[in-house]
Amino acid sequence: MLQALATTTLHAPRPRVLVGALAAAVALHLLLVWSLLSRPSALPLGQPAKAFTTSVLLIPAQPELAAAAAPAMPREPAAKLPKLRPSTPLAATAAPRPVAGFSWQYLLIQGERQGTARLSWRPDEQGHYEALLERELAGKALPTWRSLGDLDPDAGLAPRRFAQRQQGKQGMRDRQATNFRRDEGVVSFSASPAVLPLQQGSQDRISWWLQLAALVEAEPQRYQAGTELLMPVASLRGELQQWRFKVLGREGLELPAGRLESAVRLVREPLGAWDSRVELWLDPARHHLPVRIRHTQADTLRWELLLQSEGKPELP
Repeated sequence: MLQALATTTLHAPRPRVLVGALAAAVALHLLLVWSLLSRPSALPLGQPAKAFTTSVLLIPAQPELAAAAAPAMPREPAAKLPKLRPSTPLAATAAPRPVAGFSWQYLLIQGERQGTARLSWRPDEQGHYEALLERELAGKALPTWRSLGDLDPDAGLAPRRFAQRQQGKQGMRDRQATNFRRDEGVVSFSASPAVLPLQQGSQDRISWWLQLAALVEAEPQRYQAGTELLMPVASLRGELQQWRFKVLGREGLELPAGRLESAVRLVREPLGAWDSRVELWLDPARHHLPVRIRHTQADTLRWELLLQSEGKPELP
């Protein structure tokens, strides 16, 4: 650098030019030193342990750690999963495996009225599935919920379309829908202009029942009282929210289908003032599928499902 400066001085002997060249050389030297000091370390970081790709995070039942690591539950749709400290939450390591097809009938209770609901689960050999919830209340048909998607060998259920269907003059039609556009990496909604980033492991308003059952069935020993897990769930109205489930423990349960001595009870607290508290009971003897689901708002029952009978899936 000094040699270059000397050469510049020979060809430009004027004092002002010499001072300018010297100042430029000093500035360049300082810039090089700063770039070296501010460059991030090149030391390699450790590779994380392999986990299945769904975005369900398991948080151990340790109150002092959970309090430090659990992020605040967002009330608005989030584009990313909450960032959790790597020393506390653990990604589940066993891939969820949904069970073979079935068709269950539930007692449906909504306020003072009663009806029935049928949950049909139909996987096929090509790696696709259909989940259907048909309901009637006090003799009147309610909108049907339908989830269509794929069975990922590592992540479990990968929904592609959820629709709320209703019978019309021209047959059953989709009235509202949520589309998981996996090729584009987004979620879109027929009832909203919102287009949101698709998070790994995202579920719809019915597929999460089966995905949650598959996760617990894969590693039941991990889901002890106090354990929490997160799951992205999409609504019909332009939201993709993080649902936080907490395992409350095991308890006996009276159902129309009979008594259970030990059902796993989980709860998801409301995400806002007008949201419901969601509780569900999973039966270990039935692949941890939900035998009771209850939605309440401000301590008032909105609706509830209680298992009545089991059967094989009906052909579509």
